[in-house]
Amino acid sequence: PGCTKCLINNLDLLVEQIDTNGSRLGTAFYPNGLERSDTINNAERIRIQTKNKERYRVSVTAQNLGFDVQKYSLVVTGCIKEDKIESTKSGVDSTDYSMIETLFAGGMQQSGNMVDIRALNDIKILSFNVHTSVSHGFVDVEFYTKEGSHQGFETDKSAWTFLGTAIVKARGNGIPTIIPPGSFNQDIEVKKGETRAFYITMDRKKLRYTPVNKAVGDVYKSNADLEVLVGVACKNNFGPIWERRVLNAQIVYEVDSSIPLPSIAEYPSSPPTVSPTPVPTDSPTTYMHMLLKKLVGGEAVYTFDDDSV
Repeated sequence: PGCTKCLINNLDLLVEQIDTNGSRLGTAFYPNGLERSDTINNAERIRIQTKNKERYRVSVTAQNLGFDVQKYSLVVTGCIKEDKIESTKSGVDSTDYSMIETLFAGGMQQSGNMVDIRALNDIKILSFNVHTSVSHGFVDVEFYTKEGSHQGFETDKSAWTFLGTAIVKARGNGIPTIIPPGSFNQDIEVKKGETRAFYITMDRKKLRYTPVNKAVGDVYKSNADLEVLVGVACKNNFGPIWERRVLNAQIVYEVDSSIPLPSIAEYPSSPPTVSPTPVPTDSPTTYMHMLLKKLVGGEAVYTFDDDSV
């Protein structure tokens, strides 16, 4: 009652050109001729001119889900070789992974935060769902890592390894902004007893964290698999730091061994329960690939082998 525009299970399509490290090149491409996300139509299409060997990341994100799982179909057309398609784990149910949450109390914000994780079992760090005060549109989140603690290396960029940039839908205060597993450009394994540092930074001073009355390096949160240590806030690009800060985040990880991807049907097994809005009349010329993802947050990377549309 009183709702003039009630969107439930809204899915947003985004295409970005990326380099071999997964970093975005240039601007993002939005659907249906818009310069922003389409919050009205449930059928979205993006058409772009491509050149030989260019790489593109296709992401599907969501907001206001009415259920834990939302199925959808993704169709990509063009001159694409099957062996050049790299599907990430973003479509796997989040229940397949383990997760530990620090807190989402906020209190302060800056463009970056550094945190150490100490493994109590052999684990693989998959992603960080972060806390940002940005509540509309997309945000760029960059990830770096190094073996051992961040202490003494906060301003030394050469000591860190870049893991990639995730461009994700911002969800605002008090709500985790989801970074899909598969956003890192390499697996981050941490053996039992080892410590590994992570630096998470945004394109604006809107990453939220909480000051605490504990020393840097003290355990703030732990479970049977890992310990999350008190860290520091840090400006973008390894700038000045502020000590005794706890990153507001959900840390998503696997224990011991990799979890296999579920099988993906070549075609959707059943049509959507609600009829989609009409697809644009100018149909794609070549059908190349269709994926049925299980969970919102799906992402895939495609390489084009010829000039194509």
